[in-house]
Amino acid sequence: HRALAAYRGRQVTLESRVWDRLKAPDMSYEHIANANLHLSREIVAALQLGDMTLLGTEISWTEKLLLNYNMPPETLRHYLTAYYEAAREVLAEDGRPIVGWLEGICSGDES
Repeated sequence: HRALAAYRGRQVTLESRVWDRLKAPDMSYEHIANANLHLSREIVAALQLGDMTLLGTEISWTEKLLLNYNMPPETLRHYLTAYYEAAREVLAEDGRPIVGWLEGICSGDES
């Protein structure tokens, strides 16, 4: 699957760009790295199963994770927007299923 190969091959670059976008005194590298770890596992699983909508539960889990770190709920939106923008740049056409799903999440369409 093209999207899976593109994601795996460019994941480090993508996550580095997410970090660059989110660098702020109130954003811990550890928290972002943990969110990246869980989201990346779920993206790979969804691609392997051929169903990006399975990521909906991951978003709920990530939101709870960030709340557990005493981070405001809007932090998840900032994180997902940064991930979407980085994915759009890094994955381009090869990552269309991922980028499309992230675009839907960021625009409020969680299907």
